[in-house]
Amino acid sequence: MSTTFSAIKRQYLQDKKVVKALKEWVKNDDTNAFNEEILKDDMFVEVAFRGNFSGAYLFEAGEILPDNVKIYPLDNSFQGIYTIGDVRKEEKGEE
Repeated sequence: MSTTFSAIKRQYLQDKKVVKALKEWVKNDDTNAFNEEILKDDMFVEVAFRGNFSGAYLFEAGEILPDNVKIYPLDNSFQGIYTIGDVRKEEKGEE
């Protein structure tokens, strides 16, 4: 199962409703916890990909971000990947 991971655009991190919805999503670790009333696809930028056979890798946008940036799977579950640093570890085989 493949997953595209995205980071939320900075301007949305000032909205308390958005931040609360993101925290709930991570806490539930479930694609169904994505609050479509608050969170919209255009609030995110794709930064990484993880495939069944290709492993995880960063897109160009993700390469410039620091390890602590939180990322979210818009089309699957978290699968143990919550930050840019998690992707970098998997890229290096340090899962």
